[in-house]
Amino acid sequence: MMAVLTLSWAFDASASGSRSYFEYNGLCYKTYGLFLSSSYAIVTYPDDKSDFNQDFYAVGDITIPSTILYDGWTLPVKKIDDYAFSNCHYLTSVKLPEGLEVIGYEAFFNCGLLQSIDIPESVQKIQGGAFAGCCSLQSVNFPQSMTSIGEGAFLNCKSLSSASLPNDINSIGASTFESCSFLKTVTIPRSVKEIGDEAFSLCESLESVTDCCGVEKIGASAFNCCYRLKSINIGDKLTYLGEEAFKECISLESLGNNAVIPGIQYSEYVHDFPYSHGLRIIASSAFRNCISLKSVKLADDVQAIGTNAFSGCASLRSINIPSDVKTIYDEAFAGCISLPKLTLPNNIQNFYSKAFYACNGLKSINIPARTSHIDNYAFVFRSAAKVHAESEIPPALEHFPPRFSSYTKENGILYVPDGSVQTYRKAYEWKEFKNIADESSSGIENVGAAGLSDSDITVSVYPDGIHIDGITSGSTVSIYTLDGTCCFSDSVSGDRITYHPATSGIYIIRIGEYSTKVLLR
Repeated sequence: MMAVLTLSWAFDASASGSRSYFEYNGLCYKTYGLFLSSSYAIVTYPDDKSDFNQDFYAVGDITIPSTILYDGWTLPVKKIDDYAFSNCHYLTSVKLPEGLEVIGYEAFFNCGLLQSIDIPESVQKIQGGAFAGCCSLQSVNFPQSMTSIGEGAFLNCKSLSSASLPNDINSIGASTFESCSFLKTVTIPRSVKEIGDEAFSLCESLESVTDCCGVEKIGASAFNCCYRLKSINIGDKLTYLGEEAFKECISLESLGNNAVIPGIQYSEYVHDFPYSHGLRIIASSAFRNCISLKSVKLADDVQAIGTNAFSGCASLRSINIPSDVKTIYDEAFAGCISLPKLTLPNNIQNFYSKAFYACNGLKSINIPARTSHIDNYAFVFRSAAKVHAESEIPPALEHFPPRFSSYTKENGILYVPDGSVQTYRKAYEWKEFKNIADESSSGIENVGAAGLSDSDITVSVYPDGIHIDGITSGSTVSIYTLDGTCCFSDSVSGDRITYHPATSGIYIIRIGEYSTKVLLR
């Protein structure tokens, strides 16, 4: 038994910068506020703490009492001190007392054999790193009275399998559950407004996150590499979504029916890329490689799409681009192979490198009239897309590397403002499109005239030409090139004809009020 500390130290050791302790039933304590009605005891560690001594300070199963006796005083135990049991490698279980209010910073850090712990209802705060590195910890019961969980409180608790947070907690600190690789389910109450940076990062087994619709801020890498996370309902109250928030969540299919993804302002955003100050931007890599994500709705005030924001989202089929968006940064949508078409707003001025690289499913995309900058490989994808260039003056394309793929230039169609075909045919790279046509010709669709259904007429393309079947005898068949030149027009006797164009390209076929387009390669 150690000597009793002097009363001056016992009154408030921490205020003087000194610390001492006394032992009670094998554990170390210090006092706070002695002689006051609010005095209490704090579980602490020995003064001669070293790596060797700490290993054997608390071994096996221990019980912390609700009160202790000190120099004739009965003191309630209200706090476990910072580092009190850190690196107690042979501690297997702890019974905490009712009346305990605070578990201190790294109090049980790296207690590798600690498997479970019940936290009393009286506990209000678990401070940063309290159970970090407790790699055998499998379960934790959180009291409903608790209001705060500190940063990294359960960092690297690799055996923790579930967590149901108290109803009154308002934030989850940075790295709280980071690298809890066996954590499968988390229930987040609606009281939670903020999920900190890396809060659930590298939770590789996390499958379900429920009740997340009250959250207003999700920090950087909050769910990074949660490979098995399938769905999360983030609601419509979100005002901040940080970098890499859901990066590599390869199983994530849905963000919830009401999810609206906000931008963040550059003043809050650290990145090497020269984003304009104050720009409200979808954070870089926010959903990078979310290969199962199908639909995203962006907030109306978003002004830019950040680098790699949606790159690798191979299942993404639906996304709105708000009207205030001016810039789409590097690889923002690279590899979004399921996007069928995109209608981009009039305000877009800049497409940076590989913005839509390898979006091989795109059938149609427009380049707004205000666009002044298109960077390398911005629209390089293997698709015979309809490219609608809306400016009468072709946006200047610098020399190699290209902005469009040779496949699109060979097999797609470039629609330009009426009267601008020849201008584009003289412009660098634009002239490489084999098929350039006036925009007015792009709106022709199959139309069934009175008494003439789509099943009556069949248009097929074969190596020897264009075959038209199901014609009513006596009907006039007219065939035009995209620039409006009539290359065939005649009344047909019989129900079929074959037309042999002189060159490959896009042809428009009209029979009465019926119209269609075909591509002859």
